[in-house]
Amino acid sequence: MKKILSIAVIFAIVAASAFAGISGNANIKLGYDFTSGAYGFKNGDSVSVDVELASETAEALGEGDVFAGVKASLSLLLANKDVAEDPAIWTDGAKLALGAFFSIDEAYVSGADWKVAITGTQSAPDFAKSAIDTVEADVYNVFGNVVDTKYVAKSYKVSVNKAPGFTATIKDWKVAAGFNGGKANAGAPDFFNYHVSAITPEIALSEGLTVKAGAVASGIKNAKTDDAYDPSKCYDAFGASAQVAYAADAFSAKVAADFGMKKTVGTDSFKADFDIAGKVAFAPITADVYFSRVDEKNWLSAKVSGSYEGISGNIYAQDILGDDVTIGAKAEYTVDAVTVGGGAWFKKTSKAMEVSANVKYAAEKFTAKAGAAYGMDLDTENKAYVYATASVESDAIINGATLSLAYGKDSASNNMNFLSDNASRPQNFGAVTAKCTIAF
Repeated sequence: MKKILSIAVIFAIVAASAFAGISGNANIKLGYDFTSGAYGFKNGDSVSVDVELASETAEALGEGDVFAGVKASLSLLLANKDVAEDPAIWTDGAKLALGAFFSIDEAYVSGADWKVAITGTQSAPDFAKSAIDTVEADVYNVFGNVVDTKYVAKSYKVSVNKAPGFTATIKDWKVAAGFNGGKANAGAPDFFNYHVSAITPEIALSEGLTVKAGAVASGIKNAKTDDAYDPSKCYDAFGASAQVAYAADAFSAKVAADFGMKKTVGTDSFKADFDIAGKVAFAPITADVYFSRVDEKNWLSAKVSGSYEGISGNIYAQDILGDDVTIGAKAEYTVDAVTVGGGAWFKKTSKAMEVSANVKYAAEKFTAKAGAAYGMDLDTENKAYVYATASVESDAIINGATLSLAYGKDSASNNMNFLSDNASRPQNFGAVTAKCTIAF
């Protein structure tokens, strides 16, 4: 039966999509690892499947000055899925799953300048985000599997319960309210969950000056996990956000802040967290500052950037109030097809530092890169390291294929080092790799 299903799925992909939604590559590498002495060919391949085999969209609109509308969709999707999570079906050797997904995308009552959506409440406002710091976040596919990671701006917003309810938009003002409650199972208290929030549009106070605000109150009085009462998931939360911005011909400034208070059941008091982001631009100079206090941890970072006639650069400091502040600078100069750059960073407490340089030549049919770095621990002898990288890549020599020759880090290490006698960073000469990739 599995074989029959596998053949049917493959036929459906070919017939319905002609490989649309399927991407991947096959490659062959020839390399030599200078540290381990390993050498030879290596074959590889990868595939990403996200195919909509069939879909239907329904939409209905009422008539008159006040009318109701609804949009819904039903899709049959085939995508990558971890076999260990027991997919509905899979092909031999491939991690695929077939699923049907139904959603009501929008259901609302609307008038000339207003709309009330009956599909739930909104999230807490989040106005302040760092332009300097990033954090890693998972990327999920339609089946809930982590398929990739990405870096997003460091930010804080109070975590709230999106209780069942409605969200209304009135001339770009957004308000939401919802609640539910009732009798709980034996041994647990009655439950009551609530959410109320509002977010304003940008309001002009004078020429170039605008303000924006938001607020939320939410709580879970009885959270259930597998029908069991879980006090650790019950809380009351309050949040407020504000933003002030000013823009003129050559000058602009913006300050945004998010504040939140949360009290978990069983604790004595509310815990407060907040963040503030500020940006001032006076061409060609831009200054960014970000401060947050979350879980009693203070974080402060700042960066000044500028550009002029092909030259760009910045000076930055991260975790200024922390145990090991990092101070750094980067610069690049571009003329025609050549870009030359360099950078340096220093960690104050650990006394670690690194200086690097790089060059890139982007020709019509190939791109060549080279770089080098020197680093050391200033408080410890024999802790210096040196390494270099180089690569050339072209997709113009063979139509449909990418050829590359690279020298850099080996497959098992992220720490190249030409020098010996460094206990924390052993000598590693990296690897040279020639590669041909055919993608689809």
